[in-house]
Amino acid sequence: MNDGAAERRRLITLMRRLNGELDQLGHAFAKKHALHPTNVRAMLLIMESGLAGTPITPGEVARKLGLTTAAVSSLLDRLEQADHLVRRAAPGDRRRVHLEVAPEAMELAGTFFHPLNARLTEAMKDYSPQDLAAIERFLTDMTREISGYREEDP
Repeated sequence: MNDGAAERRRLITLMRRLNGELDQLGHAFAKKHALHPTNVRAMLLIMESGLAGTPITPGEVARKLGLTTAAVSSLLDRLEQADHLVRRAAPGDRRRVHLEVAPEAMELAGTFFHPLNARLTEAMKDYSPQDLAAIERFLTDMTREISGYREEDP
């Protein structure tokens, strides 16, 4: 009787491998552009928030990266000085700051990552819409569980 345990173990192994590859790619991008990997992680958070239409604040970046607000303030200062980041007053509350990735930084990231996105898109072409929906559900669920575990401070 197959209860799926072996398949689940293989998927967890594959997720670790994928995470390792993505981590190495992030380090390669950071090295190529003389950025600290944590700066790249911060920029990714800020970019994803912007693309989702949900502005992010420095405090949220600190919480999501597990850093102090003082450390994030220094990190954001460096990114802003390098023209990678824009701080904007929040509409309706000028005391609150929203972060955006500068257009130049988006272009820099695009130059590096668009070829990969094209390869990934090509690799997905043989999957049916139903397959892709199942994969999306799986990745969403796994991300939620990993995030929840991390936030529990294991």
